Amino acid sequence: MTVTYLGAATLLFDDGETRFLVDPYLSRIALKDLVFRRVQTDTSRVDALLGGAWAGGLDAVLVTHSHFDHVLDVGYIAHNAGAEVFGSESTRQICLGSRVANERIHVVQDGTRARLGEFDILFVAAAHSPMRWFMDDLGKTVDTPLPPPQHIVRYREGGSFHLLIRHNGQSIYVNPSASDLDQVPDSIRADVVFLGMGVMSRQGKEFHQDHYQYSVARLMPSMVIPIHWDNYCLPDPKALDLIPASISRTADWFSEVITWTQQDGIAFVIVPGGRSISLFSRGP
Repeated sequence: MTVTYLGAATLLFDDGETRFLVDPYLSRIALKDLVFRRVQTDTSRVDALLGGAWAGGLDAVLVTHSHFDHVLDVGYIAHNAGAEVFGSESTRQICLGSRVANERIHVVQDGTRARLGEFDILFVAAAHSPMRWFMDDLGKTVDTPLPPPQHIVRYREGGSFHLLIRHNGQSIYVNPSASDLDQVPDSIRADVVFLGMGVMSRQGKEFHQDHYQYSVARLMPSMVIPIHWDNYCLPDPKALDLIPASISRTADWFSEVITWTQQDGIAFVIVPGGRSISLFSRGP
């Protein structure tokens, strides 16, 4: 199985038979446009970045919550690929606004399971990390179809989920938004954790330590792969750069997590943008 990292929280899973995206945000709209304009999918950029996936077929899109940097491109991708969509009711409304057929949209709740080929996927409800005042919409929903273009504040969180993805006896946990697992059953374990880094450095040392214990240590993985650490206002997901230090001291949070994973004997692996990592290789 390979997982390709495409910046922000965007992941492409592929086992040679089944392909699905998690939280595709490939438009990577410039900051000035995010602030001052109504935005919509950059179709040329998405087409270029998903060329291989288009050709090979895309089975599904999984959406963990409905902020713009997780959902903006979902409607265009699902409509053109004929892919199934799994997400909240807010995600459904956003997809309806982009002409995705209602019968291909699956509204999920805590504990919903989806079967995609050999992938077994569990949706786990989890609180989004604390937000700044200008995006403080946690728990707010999108209640009517939302056709693009729209200002980013219209893409309300709508409830958040993590993903526990099982495949041939191995497990992957996707935590896309630097949110804690304090409400997640203690029984959940994962071999690999994709850990959202977000703006964690703004949360304080105590929050960091708790977050690591809940989101990494208790899952007992052998590997942690950071996601959502990049400046997604820069256009090229194959040339990622850190979130600006004026917004988040992401390098400091990286350093803390690297220290803790080393102490716990866990590999910390940074996957460059546009690159794939092979997981659970069985060898020749």
